[in-house]
Amino acid sequence: MGGRTRKKKKPLIHSVNWLENDLRQEWVAQWEMKIKTLERINLDVWKIDGDRGVKKLTRVYWAPERLLLLEAFLDHLGRSGFKAIPRWIKTREGSGWITRDGDSFFLSDWPEGNPVKLLDPEQVLPLMTTLARLHYHSRDFKPPTAGIRNNLGQWPHQWQQVRQQLLNWRYPKEESPRETDNDDQVAQEVLDPLIKQITRALNILADSRYDEMITIAQNQPFICNNSFHEASLLVTPRKEIYVSDFENCIFDLRVYDLGRFLRRVLYRFKWDHDLGQKALKAYEAIMPLSPAERRVLLAYLWFPDPALTFIQFYFYAPSSAQKNRLKVGLQQK
Repeated sequence: MGGRTRKKKKPLIHSVNWLENDLRQEWVAQWEMKIKTLERINLDVWKIDGDRGVKKLTRVYWAPERLLLLEAFLDHLGRSGFKAIPRWIKTREGSGWITRDGDSFFLSDWPEGNPVKLLDPEQVLPLMTTLARLHYHSRDFKPPTAGIRNNLGQWPHQWQQVRQQLLNWRYPKEESPRETDNDDQVAQEVLDPLIKQITRALNILADSRYDEMITIAQNQPFICNNSFHEASLLVTPRKEIYVSDFENCIFDLRVYDLGRFLRRVLYRFKWDHDLGQKALKAYEAIMPLSPAERRVLLAYLWFPDPALTFIQFYFYAPSSAQKNRLKVGLQQK
């Protein structure tokens, strides 16, 4: 008597509540995945576990020009050797994203890792090396569209605007007096040195080759990440640093990215000069700075951005909570 023929098991079909997760199945079907689980992380991010591994679906509200530029930029980074980034997975039509009902979606691998800790001095140098590698692999990228904000040449105007705002607070018009108390007096006392510091930054910038560097950059655009901070960086199980956020990229000089991150680090370490020199050395081991770039970086670091944050919060929305923040900020400025 012959044995019974065993029927092939049908693949297990997992139930996914699309309505609850504010998605449509036909949208995700563009990537031809068999989905096991779907989890909504926040308003615009979903975690998808399927036959192609764990993926991240992101919704954005960008113009096509911006989508085209960022997809091309990520592909450029990946092809040139900077792999720890969220490259967009192509749909079955070969596109890097889909647009439905006015919203756009792109799919990438789900990043695994732990958040970086800027207060850990052992992580500072690897982070500076990663930023330098990111800048190194960003070279020679030819943007297919304008797509993102162009901040080239804007520093003088932006800094002068902040200086003027501080002057307005320091010398308010008589027709709009503001009640003062002891905390206001402390704020007023710190406005003068901040105004002087911004003036110093502007003078250094004016005495640099900033305008010449901008002219060159207009013909050779450089993309700054503009989000190189804790929330966008992960240490992977392979001890690589994964850069997850490119949504805020802008055109600017690379010293903008460098100065922004270096200031973020030094602020947390009370402007430790030795640490700053080591961090800069780690960056320059891969991407050396010219004397002109060093001068512009010096101007950027003179601009007192951390202290300004506390001052602006206080003057725009005075409250007891903001007074406490002001006191803390002034201690750390």
